[in-house]
Amino acid sequence: MNHMHPLRAQMFCIPLLLLLLLNLVQRSEAASTVSLDKGSYCQGEQIAVSFDGVEGEGIWVGIYKQDDVTDFANLPGWETETLKGWVLTCGERSETGCSEWPTTGTVELETDLLEEDEYVIVISEDRAALSAQAFTDTFLVVSCGEPVPVIEDFPTTLTGSSVIVVVDDGSEGSATIVEAEISEPAGSPGGVMVADSSIIGIIQEARTQILDMIEADDDLIGKFLRLVFHDCVGGCDGCVDMTNPDHGGLAKPIEVLAPIVDLFADQGLTRTDIWMLSALAAIDVALPLDMRDINTDLHWIGRRTCESFGDCGHAFHGGPTVCTEMLGPHREMCHGGSGTATMQKFFEDEFNFTPQQITAIMGAHSIGAMHRENSGHSGKWDLTPTSLDIGYWIELVGQPPNFFIQEVDNSDLPGIPNQRNWLGVLNPGTEVVMLNIDIALVRNVPDIEDGIDCDFETCSRDTPFMTHVNSYLADTRLFLTDFLDVMNVLIDHGHDKNGECPIGQVCSFGFGAAAALIMEAMPVEAPSNPPVALPTFSEPEDGDPTVTVNKSCYNSGDIIVASFENISGSGIVIGIFAADLVTDFRQLPPFDGGDLKESVLSCGNTQCHTWLSSGGAQLSTANLDPGRYVAAISGTDASSEGQAAINFQVGNCD
Repeated sequence: MNHMHPLRAQMFCIPLLLLLLLNLVQRSEAASTVSLDKGSYCQGEQIAVSFDGVEGEGIWVGIYKQDDVTDFANLPGWETETLKGWVLTCGERSETGCSEWPTTGTVELETDLLEEDEYVIVISEDRAALSAQAFTDTFLVVSCGEPVPVIEDFPTTLTGSSVIVVVDDGSEGSATIVEAEISEPAGSPGGVMVADSSIIGIIQEARTQILDMIEADDDLIGKFLRLVFHDCVGGCDGCVDMTNPDHGGLAKPIEVLAPIVDLFADQGLTRTDIWMLSALAAIDVALPLDMRDINTDLHWIGRRTCESFGDCGHAFHGGPTVCTEMLGPHREMCHGGSGTATMQKFFEDEFNFTPQQITAIMGAHSIGAMHRENSGHSGKWDLTPTSLDIGYWIELVGQPPNFFIQEVDNSDLPGIPNQRNWLGVLNPGTEVVMLNIDIALVRNVPDIEDGIDCDFETCSRDTPFMTHVNSYLADTRLFLTDFLDVMNVLIDHGHDKNGECPIGQVCSFGFGAAAALIMEAMPVEAPSNPPVALPTFSEPEDGDPTVTVNKSCYNSGDIIVASFENISGSGIVIGIFAADLVTDFRQLPPFDGGDLKESVLSCGNTQCHTWLSSGGAQLSTANLDPGRYVAAISGTDASSEGQAAINFQVGNCD
């Protein structure tokens, strides 16, 4: 027999008019919030729920299965038995309620009777109303065998003492969940979570299904790339506000990817992951045959989706919105009519891209075509719209036609404004079209709506991108390598990393379904003794170049993880020298001589096309004899005028 919740029974004693008046009391401007101490729990664990800014009386904190809540403004009723647990904000479960109703506090909920599934926790509105004034991200309840007293989630910054690790020897039913300790070094933001190798096969299966779609419809090559760029403005979150006309035409890639999203949702890949993977698969197909050795692997999984935000803000038209793959928060896009200065500012503000990175990512226009019904523009950027090649650069600077501004009449398309772009006639019947933002790479032009007072031949060619455009025209591999580098930055936008993912492995940001818990703990190890700088090394000040290593002492065969910040220049090498050869890091031994014991480029690869000021790389100790060493950062082009150094020991570790 169903019983009415005691608090609800109590509320029936209050006159309806009073309830209505109480619910009309104006809320304060401070929004209420609710949060959890972690994102997954073993059955039998206590869930600590913290809340702040909660207003009203008769407030309860409740657990629902995620699938049972479709509208947080209209929660399932008590009689449906979908409420899996509850407690009042004062921590009591009583008919008399609370003597005081706190606005801030922490309460605990039980997981003993919860099934393995995804759940949300809500804070009710005033007077036990069946609507939420705040709710959490989705969290997991899993079976861990014997109860584990302290289990930490996979947060984007690891600050806890342990994580859930799935151990699986490959045999059926062998997977068990254990507790793994995490050590965090002083001054380090935390470790990197490396996925179990089984996730590589899962990603490959998803990629194969995406490739099959592309083979059946090569129009998806450009659409997948466009989807990812539009999604990642504001942070990649698997949501695009289709009420915004800037996103016209993106419903198709979203819809065709939906079955793959559903299929892999419980295998560790979020919707955002699948979207990012679709762009990498599209690039893989579009690469010239002699460039297929360029790596297009997905290195990170566990990206969040906008549903986890709770409040999705406002849609394009200004009203409140909900979070779905085709709704979600409004993002200001960089329009096709943008000029040189506007484009540079957008990419710098949004992604912190350099002119080189901006140029490389704009090379995506080598793929795809424009359609009037989507954007109001029509045409293709180059003559090979399904191939990621230098055709785009050929049309801009190699053998450019005499582009002129074209007026595009879209009066026959409801809701599509008239547009202006640059038309280039290669020969009768063969045309290419550039948006103003494309021309802005090679001509210093204003936004097109402000009026262009020069033509293609007479406009200034003084842009911060021209050098890179010419480099890409001359070197296809350079362009494609740089393009993949910046794509990997783009598809991780909005997600914090705690370090570099080891080469050949997949790492996780920590969001997603139960299979995303198939993780190994791969933190930066805490040094038993903090590294001591060499006597002649001065203490760096804020903003100075620095290099650190993850331990002060290594056994032979250990991997050194070197992290650096505020490094400048290109051609940067991280090298290891015997400590007695280095008295001043500004005067290092030659990086091409016999004194160099180990080295790696600062990007961690054998060849770099993007030189970042901050990052990390790994070096081996296998060939180092016991003794004291220095890890040093070179100057530009591997010069001996170093930028930073730190010492460490190999062998004789306590």
